[in-house]
Amino acid sequence: MTILIDSRETDLIEEFQKQNIPHTIQHLLVGDIIKNNCCIERKEASDFISSVMDGRLLVQCQNMLQNYSRVFIIVHGELSYVYSKFNTHAILGMLASITARANIPILMVNSLSDVAYLSFKILEKATDGKPFGREVVRKSYEADKRLVILSQIDGVSLEKAKSIITKYPTFKDLINATTDDLKQINGIGNVLAQNIYSFFSLFRY
Repeated sequence: MTILIDSRETDLIEEFQKQNIPHTIQHLLVGDIIKNNCCIERKEASDFISSVMDGRLLVQCQNMLQNYSRVFIIVHGELSYVYSKFNTHAILGMLASITARANIPILMVNSLSDVAYLSFKILEKATDGKPFGREVVRKSYEADKRLVILSQIDGVSLEKAKSIITKYPTFKDLINATTDDLKQINGIGNVLAQNIYSFFSLFRY
């Protein structure tokens, strides 16, 4: 399903067109940008604050939550000047309620261009079915384990540990390396090569 943009959001539609983001223009009853089960409401800073103060935002949040399982609010523009004209604690209290109780992320960006790009990326990632960073985390964790172990060897710095892993991606290869093999790695001399060789001696048969 393509991204749907409310037909009244003319400036946002222009941004989507400038960035060549695939979309379909449609009159939306709820939200400004939707895809599948995801809905985004975008607000310019001054309208965002006034909608908080007059209760419109609360109604909009309720409508989005009734119709979509994933809901986001993106605010663009400068908030500091607008804050000075209203009761800051009242505004922050409402933001806390929306974020903590309704579980709706409120994202702040600088420009309408940012709104278009962020909306596209949110909807892309929220509907692609992929888990959050599982593969990246797994690979990083495996590398980190080896770095931690190698760093326990006397004289092996983090940089030297990385060089060792580059030369010997698996500990099986490293265990079978001789001191002469180890000295081929940049920065490893006789003493350090012997330290590394001795460290893995328990794993040799």
